[in-house]
Amino acid sequence: MKKWYKFFIIFIAIWIVVAIVLNIKLDKINSRNSSNEKEVTEKDNSNETFNSKFKEQGEMRGVWLSTVNNLDWPEVGSYNNNKMQQELLKEKLDFIEDNNMNTVFFQVRPMGDALYESEYSPWSKYLTGELGKDPGYDPLEFAIKEAHKRGIEIQAWFNPFRIDSNSEKFNLDNYINELPEGSPLKENKDWIVKYDKYSYLDIGIPEVRQYVIDLILEVVDKYNIDGVVLDDYFYPYPVNGLEFSDDETYKKYGEGFFTKEEWRRNNVDTFISELNNAIKSKDSTLKFGVSPFGIWRNGESVGGSATSGLSSYDDVYVDSRKWIKEGYIDYIIPQIYWQFDNKNAPYSILVDWWAKQVEGTNVELYIGNAVYKINDSTYGDAWLNENEVINQIRYSRTISNVKGNCFFRLGSLEENRLGFTDELKEFYEKNQ
Repeated sequence: MKKWYKFFIIFIAIWIVVAIVLNIKLDKINSRNSSNEKEVTEKDNSNETFNSKFKEQGEMRGVWLSTVNNLDWPEVGSYNNNKMQQELLKEKLDFIEDNNMNTVFFQVRPMGDALYESEYSPWSKYLTGELGKDPGYDPLEFAIKEAHKRGIEIQAWFNPFRIDSNSEKFNLDNYINELPEGSPLKENKDWIVKYDKYSYLDIGIPEVRQYVIDLILEVVDKYNIDGVVLDDYFYPYPVNGLEFSDDETYKKYGEGFFTKEEWRRNNVDTFISELNNAIKSKDSTLKFGVSPFGIWRNGESVGGSATSGLSSYDDVYVDSRKWIKEGYIDYIIPQIYWQFDNKNAPYSILVDWWAKQVEGTNVELYIGNAVYKINDSTYGDAWLNENEVINQIRYSRTISNVKGNCFFRLGSLEENRLGFTDELKEFYEKNQ
């Protein structure tokens, strides 16, 4: 009897131990599940939808917010003052909202740098006055949060290949030193080519193209942006007949191309196509656009516009018409920064030409307007006419393929040149 009792006690003790162990494991599992649910919730919250005024209005009413050289934001006087920079940015976004606009193109990479925490690029000097210095907060994250509060879409604006525009003050070794550890560019400073006063990444090198794609995808992965937009700096605009120094790159990668020009255009085409595919593989709903020079090519005989002057196809190797036809982009914003009576590039001629290019495609067309030229006679007497730009908007709105306008730039709108901003606000109020 005593022997049986001993076995019973041991049996009960074993089951108690097993129960305790199982309970501990269940607690751990539940805790882990709770943590996972929290992570999912936090991720979902970071990508939560908002009431987009752009979607409601069905018309792009966009403005470029330039950070390069502290043009629009942040002011030089706000260096190393987080609170001041944030309050100033909120004022900018309030202004955009108050003037019935719905989209901001926020410049996050003006000069081979970043207005966000990056593993590829140094912190922008336009935040603190010093390249690579942590501003103590994330400007892009803050901008997204505040823009969405106001129903404003935010497109992350990248200048993909330009590293610097002032050779006298630019120190290549210092730039390389300030790159984050592990950035591929840190061990490949030969990827950077000097051209006149500028320094550019050589887009002809496949690894360079991948580097730029990766740094853009970093933003796509980390931030709840509404889209990615590139401006028109792939190869530099020609200066004094100087030649971009890519002979060695051409020798290495140019096999199968009859001319260097053909090869250069292919480099840009390849980059745009691969970037588009990479973005869509991450988020098929994320918009991708480019803002090229306003003239694709001169001459109707080559499929271009009835214009003359510098063209993106021939002078900077940008075949943006191909990107439309091939579906490499979701939208395009040609910079039609000329007046109606411009002899070489009349506004209406170019708007009509671009409208024909997007016809029958899935690419949205928005017209870029030069607010910065208003009240500046150096660009022609037409810009002294208070109705020049508002008439441009009226004209573009008569064409069904044009889905809105984008104004360069915010600072010029804030100046309310010749009362244009007041007129624009009233115009948008009447034409909801």
